Amino acid sequence: MTQNTTLQDLQKTIGLVIRTGMTDKSLLTIEYVSGFEMFGTHETWGQGWRVSGTGVKDKLITTSNSDLEIAVTEWIKKYEKL
Repeated sequence: MTQNTTLQDLQKTIGLVIRTGMTDKSLLTIEYVSGFEMFGTHETWGQGWRVSGTGVKDKLITTSNSDLEIAVTEWIKKYEKL
């Protein structure tokens, strides 16, 4: 993915990585979260993205970053290693 990635690009990438069959569960959750000293902030409030899910595998993976593309890319890298 590039610096100019759109939400459609992220959607396509996630769809290619998580191959589903007859699955009836939440596979991936993307949340915009806020917290004190989160995402590299110091003594202030920070906002960013938390990506979590098991995909079609049984192990929960969670990543977070202030940049959505990076958070999703990190999740995909971890997911593909399973």
